[in-house]
Amino acid sequence: MSALLRQISPDLESDIESLARETDMPIATVQEIYKIEHAELDQAAKIKSCVPVLIRRRVKELLRVQNSTLKIDVFNRPSARVKPII
Repeated sequence: MSALLRQISPDLESDIESLARETDMPIATVQEIYKIEHAELDQAAKIKSCVPVLIRRRVKELLRVQNSTLKIDVFNRPSARVKPII
């Protein structure tokens, strides 16, 4: 288990790995976003038992947006554009 996961909680590794698989993103990226969201939500949440569910939802949405942006950027590269045949 990575040091980053131990900072969050030892039992979250499988959730982070699952999010990485579902969103097709590197585990390191998911871990970093998870850590940031955990810090924000843990401080703001009044009902602490809901924090893991809210973290997962927010991280998944952020990763989905990031993944969509990356795919758009790949298709907008000049080398990826189709050149007209004359």
